[in-house]
Amino acid sequence: MSLALVCALLTTVTVQADNGGVIVAPIKKSERPSTDPRYKGQVMREQASSISTGAVKYALRYLCKIDPAQPQEVGWSEGYVGMPGPSSCNWYHGGFLFVRLNGQEIGKAPLKSMTVMEQGRRGILDLLWDGAEAELKLRFLGEPDSRALFTEISWRPKRKIKSVQVMARCYPSFFTSYMKKKGLRTMTTPGHEAKEKNGGYREPLEPKRDWWILFSDGVFDGSEGKGVGPCALLFLPEQVQSGSVGITNYPMDVTLNFEPKLTNIRLIFWDFNGLTNDQALAYMKEHAAQAQAHLRDLDFRTTAARSFDPAKAQAEVATLFGDTKGGQALREKVERKLQQMASVRQKVTAAGAKGWVDPEAEIQLAKLQAELEELKWDIKFFALFND
Repeated sequence: MSLALVCALLTTVTVQADNGGVIVAPIKKSERPSTDPRYKGQVMREQASSISTGAVKYALRYLCKIDPAQPQEVGWSEGYVGMPGPSSCNWYHGGFLFVRLNGQEIGKAPLKSMTVMEQGRRGILDLLWDGAEAELKLRFLGEPDSRALFTEISWRPKRKIKSVQVMARCYPSFFTSYMKKKGLRTMTTPGHEAKEKNGGYREPLEPKRDWWILFSDGVFDGSEGKGVGPCALLFLPEQVQSGSVGITNYPMDVTLNFEPKLTNIRLIFWDFNGLTNDQALAYMKEHAAQAQAHLRDLDFRTTAARSFDPAKAQAEVATLFGDTKGGQALREKVERKLQQMASVRQKVTAAGAKGWVDPEAEIQLAKLQAELEELKWDIKFFALFND
């Protein structure tokens, strides 16, 4: 037995554990009595996490209010999925994303879970609802050193879905009216621009032309200490039937109506905190086409769901054991683990990369994958001491 080899093995474990990449913060849960007289006796609940890519840290949270006497009836003040960072404005911290199936807001159902699915080479955060129309999963994904927050909304219908609508709300760069300031809200797309007018209005979108939208403010443009910078959204035009942008002197929103036959839709959100309008626009013009192509082909499944190959794993285990004899209990333990993983893998691959993937099966497969990695180290040490 070589002491140097043992040290090398232990060093490898340490390096793997300390590797950077995308960091997803553990879920923080909080609950407090409402201080708003309108919601007297109700409880405010929140779950929060963040995805740090190295380029930007997206803070995300779920918010709701519950009447303890009727816990299945969920309400909220301004929204149920918020983005407090990197800016509290831009994609609004109090509620920026709304999903409606057959006109029913998914946020009216209690949140089933908020789960950190993966971190490292990619970061994945899931929110799951069991609604009246469908079981729905909202998945946020970050990649190393990327400014983009990739977003997948998928669902397993309980009845025929006749309409799918997503609305996203932002306060570009600055809370103008709240701070008693006048700005100039502006939307810019690849082929169109529109600015705020007195009274507010809705600007129709042409999906093939307006597949990305930059939301900015002409006064608070992120320069000279005025505002934090703009934000943007991108969608896949082949998924969208119609859409419009609400332009007011305070909030802006984009409403997209998707093909109801879909069970999976994809978006990208950006918060350009720290950039001027010109810098953000130049970024979109340079990177949006590539980002859209990447979004279209992106496999949102966890690493274990995407890459676990039972035959390859079996061969790797055999190689690790080598010509050693004995260790029957360890061999049987590893074989059971591989059989479990092969069984669960069928559940997460049956629908393909763009269908409904059972999140509980994904969690189970990731857990089994981690357990297999630990067993591999047991095999390495067994082989080392029995060589």
